[in-house]
Amino acid sequence: MEPRQLPVAGERTSETLSRFRDESGPVVRIELPGAVEAWMVTSYDTVNEVLTGDGTVYGKNPAAFTALHDGTIAPPTGRCASSSRATTC
Repeated sequence: MEPRQLPVAGERTSETLSRFRDESGPVVRIELPGAVEAWMVTSYDTVNEVLTGDGTVYGKNPAAFTALHDGTIAPPTGRCASSSRATTC
């Protein structure tokens, strides 16, 4: 499935979130402005699982964040450090 565009013109963010969840489930592939692909979690239970899980199902390693490494998006100032091999936060 192609990533869904976010934000959606003329639609409140809460409406977009509900619609994406209803159409695609609790984890949705999206495209942010600047052609940055990401995953959006749309349910409380899944957000909780992502944040408290051990990283087996939902990875949390910043080394996997392609857009952070290729310069598409900048790391948060003062929170992440980059090297030629990895970004750590």
